[in-house]
Amino acid sequence: MTTTSTTIESPVEAGPSSEPAEPRVDIAPSREPAESWVDLAPSSESAEWHLEPVPSSEPPPKSQPPPLPESASRPAPGRVAADSACADRMLERLAASDYSGALMAADALLLHHPLHGDALECAQIARSELRRLYVARLGSLDRVPHVTVGLQGLSTLSLDFGAGFLVSRIDNRSTLEEIIEGCGLPRLDSLRIFSELYLQQIIAMAEELHS
Repeated sequence: MTTTSTTIESPVEAGPSSEPAEPRVDIAPSREPAESWVDLAPSSESAEWHLEPVPSSEPPPKSQPPPLPESASRPAPGRVAADSACADRMLERLAASDYSGALMAADALLLHHPLHGDALECAQIARSELRRLYVARLGSLDRVPHVTVGLQGLSTLSLDFGAGFLVSRIDNRSTLEEIIEGCGLPRLDSLRIFSELYLQQIIAMAEELHS
């Protein structure tokens, strides 16, 4: 019998190689950050700031109407002459103690010139004098008026609205002052109407009826 022997070669360590070994680099696994921060500020070279306008809390200005032409601000020559004549009549009536006429002329002038100095002063003087005159006619505003004309007689009189209204307010108990204060008409007009009714004997005072 022939015996076959098997030789097992043991591994032989390799000697130093003639080629240099590559360095070993350990690469750590990359980790994504929990949050990514992005610089939104633009660089001075590549971008510019774009600011949006902040809405204002103030209301927008109202548009102004176009200016009037110069000819519209100048009164017509006829208007100037009429105003001058009215101012002359106003002063004439005031000098003549015609306070009713002076007041009418002053009111007409103030209609076109609300800040006319002479007209404003004349109107104030005329109203003051007329008020004093009307009260003097009536004697006193503490007197109680009575209607001396019956309903049939009143229907034949041509009373205007103001006179008819004041006559309807007479109740034989209220004084002239109380009626004037509560009627709602201008005080000077009420005094004038009562003084005219008194002169026309449409009304009389309580003490006159009992005398």
